[in-house]
Amino acid sequence: MRDNVGRTDLTTRIHIGGAPMNVLFTTAIPSPYQVELFDALAASGKVDITVLYSLLKHSSRSWDLPRLAHNYRVLSEISIEAAHDLMRGHKLVVFSGYDTRQLRQLIALRAKSGEPWAFWGERPGFLLPSWLGRCYRRAVVPELSSPTTPIWGIGSWAVDGYRREFGSRRKLLNIPYFSKLDDFLAIDRADAIAPPRRILFSGSLIKRKGVDLLVKAFLAIASEFPKLELHLIGDGPMREQLRAISAPVAGRVRFHGFKQWAELPTYYAMADVLCAPSRYDGWGLIIPEGLASGLLVVSTNRTGAALDLVDSDCGWVVQAGALDPLIEALRTAASTSGPERAARIARGRSIAAGQDITAGVERVLAAIQESHAHGTQEHGDLAPRGLGSA
Repeated sequence: MRDNVGRTDLTTRIHIGGAPMNVLFTTAIPSPYQVELFDALAASGKVDITVLYSLLKHSSRSWDLPRLAHNYRVLSEISIEAAHDLMRGHKLVVFSGYDTRQLRQLIALRAKSGEPWAFWGERPGFLLPSWLGRCYRRAVVPELSSPTTPIWGIGSWAVDGYRREFGSRRKLLNIPYFSKLDDFLAIDRADAIAPPRRILFSGSLIKRKGVDLLVKAFLAIASEFPKLELHLIGDGPMREQLRAISAPVAGRVRFHGFKQWAELPTYYAMADVLCAPSRYDGWGLIIPEGLASGLLVVSTNRTGAALDLVDSDCGWVVQAGALDPLIEALRTAASTSGPERAARIARGRSIAAGQDITAGVERVLAAIQESHAHGTQEHGDLAPRGLGSA
């Protein structure tokens, strides 16, 4: 299911009272894909954006700090009063987290001000059971329950989750993650008709990503496909465990370690099948990257991007956490060749073309416009007579 927000005219700027709208985003760190989107929004000239990062670097992330071509501040480097002043100067604030006390303070202050704001998040209910998660959110960030606040769900799976929590009358927009796909779309697949030889995994080597199931599934089909290889990009606590599991076919399982964002297209170009076997993944940018690269894609029904982007004409979506369906999907993918493989590649790339950074800018601009209009109208409707418009 693909939810869409309205389209905005990209030939004109979004104006409020004659001036370009200024928008503040908050997010955790400058991860490469978010930087690409924020840079593209800034370069579009349609809105004036500032990003308030909680930190510039986190120990759990190995990405190099990208060059930031947009206005930004760092929450850990300024006082809460300075952050509040920064926020007050913007017509719309889009919060993408509430995991720190400072962010919860800012959300409370923005809600109290009556000025428009929105929340941008992945599907609720992963860390806690749905009922407990609802109780937690109502306790620590009660402002999120306000019907005047739009929610940007990261994919239709997230939108459905928020709809179940807040009701169908809530303003919900489907705004997933976007990134530049040019280098992936440029990979030549003109001769990709032979049976696949290389399966690729890209992500952290942790249980949530399901990489242990992938290694076991590869072991199960390895004897049927003696030329098939498994390539793992990423690092994590399961690395040595995975080496032990894959020992019987050690020469055909390659551990490449962590790779920087710019290095990824080279590895995608060498692969034939992308497997994203997550037990849970709120979105999963590797899905549009794999489709754009011309890879056959195998993923799960608890991976947001797979639910939105992978259909039966380009890949396979299997039950998360289940080994046998994953084995069968990989067996089918490894047997796909000739015109069928070419058709699947073409279908996947046509889907991925709608997920590039240009499409992302358009979707976010439309969401900004809708969210500001909704917040202004809702708060205006709630204003006491004599204080609002007649």
